[in-house]
Amino acid sequence: MTTSHAFPADDFSTLDDDALAAAVSTLAAHIHAATYRLLVLIAELDRREVWAVQGALSCAHWLSWACGIDTPTAREKVRVARALGELPLLSEALAKGELGYSKARALTRIATSENESDLLNIGLHGTAQHVEKFVRLYRRAKRAEETARRLCCDAGIVPVVDGPNGEPLSVGRRTRSIPPAVRRALSNRDRGCRFLGCPATQRLHGHHVRHWAEGGETSLDNLVLLCPTHHRLVHEGGFDVQRLDDGAFRFTNPYGVAVRPPRRWETSSPDTIVLRNDSLGLAIDCETATAHWHGERIDYDHALMVAMASWDSGDARPEAGPTAGDWNPS
Repeated sequence: MTTSHAFPADDFSTLDDDALAAAVSTLAAHIHAATYRLLVLIAELDRREVWAVQGALSCAHWLSWACGIDTPTAREKVRVARALGELPLLSEALAKGELGYSKARALTRIATSENESDLLNIGLHGTAQHVEKFVRLYRRAKRAEETARRLCCDAGIVPVVDGPNGEPLSVGRRTRSIPPAVRRALSNRDRGCRFLGCPATQRLHGHHVRHWAEGGETSLDNLVLLCPTHHRLVHEGGFDVQRLDDGAFRFTNPYGVAVRPPRRWETSSPDTIVLRNDSLGLAIDCETATAHWHGERIDYDHALMVAMASWDSGDARPEAGPTAGDWNPS
């Protein structure tokens, strides 16, 4: 007769906000590292065809039965497990907890030995959504090449003059409402909500950093794109935004504290995954899996152009592909 025991729930109510955020991000990185070991085991199980001995139709079928993983997800895990065997850089980043499974799953769809270094750079600097979008755009571009050339020949073109650092120059300052030309330039610069970590790219609002009534101008230097939620937080929720000298934006909460990724925080846990990772000497903390992106504009067009030009030509030099500056410009 099997006796069941109720496991006591951990009480996290005594943690302050920083400690709670650090605990979540740290454990997530430990799970990333453990996921790598799971994928290695899956690859070996697949290689030996252990699943066939047990009468399963495929490795994914066996995972669905034995591990409670739905079949489409199981197929993806097998695919990623196979791919990582040929991609040592991505494997190492996942093993260290620096790269999450979601990013690895996306990158392995287009990764080769020639472009792996570039893709790792993208994976470390971008959020999971950035990585998914880049991979999707790259695959679409490969399927429909430059079609893009025909569309560019027939389409109307709106020129945007760039400054020495690649930022669009101001194209209008006369009214409080944002003229279409300025709006196009603003969209070209920001590409999405600039609030730290926000993935929104649709239904965005142009916000005056310095309010019009306080002397602020309708110029690119004084405008920032925000999603409706973060626009409301700035106007009604006590949040504030400032433009820094380097062109980045600094957001503060109602208490004047800058919005930022979780700080390093010493955490301890009896969790088996954490102990196992510690025994392997993995230096995992709350920043290990955090994207290196801090709200800067992501220039997908430039990154794709550089990537396709170098990868298609077979140039495997690390400097030939997208660099941190291309992917994560200031």
